[in-house]
Amino acid sequence: MKFRLLIGLALVLIGLFGESLWESAKKINWPEPEVPVTIVEPSMELKTLVQPIVDEDISSEDAALMSAFFEELASVVANDTQFIQNTGQFRVFNVTAGGLNFNKQLKDKYENLGENIDAAIMEAMGKENVPMDDEKRSGLAEVLMAIAWGVKQ
Repeated sequence: MKFRLLIGLALVLIGLFGESLWESAKKINWPEPEVPVTIVEPSMELKTLVQPIVDEDISSEDAALMSAFFEELASVVANDTQFIQNTGQFRVFNVTAGGLNFNKQLKDKYENLGENIDAAIMEAMGKENVPMDDEKRSGLAEVLMAIAWGVKQ
């Protein structure tokens, strides 16, 4: 009996004051959670490699999207030795994941950005399809992190 009385009282209160309380709650400015920045400034050699990317005038929205993508890509390359075993697999994965992630949002938006990113990646991998040994994997991950850094500069 008490339970039904409490439910009935709650429903009456919601009916009388629910809309105004809901509108007040929507106006509260909740603080945005801060996303930790994990991108470390690259070495001078890598800065030089990604300088053409840095020179692009990339909007902050696009830079955030690209930076997150290349940071995650670097993490996959560095940590998942079963998924990407050679440079050919990486090329296919990079093209497919990039196409899905950017969904034509960046197509033809930045004149030389794609070519500059491809050139930096090619510098790390080379043109031949070779096994992804520890040295190649580490170097590629560092270049991808440098690209993630470069697009935000």
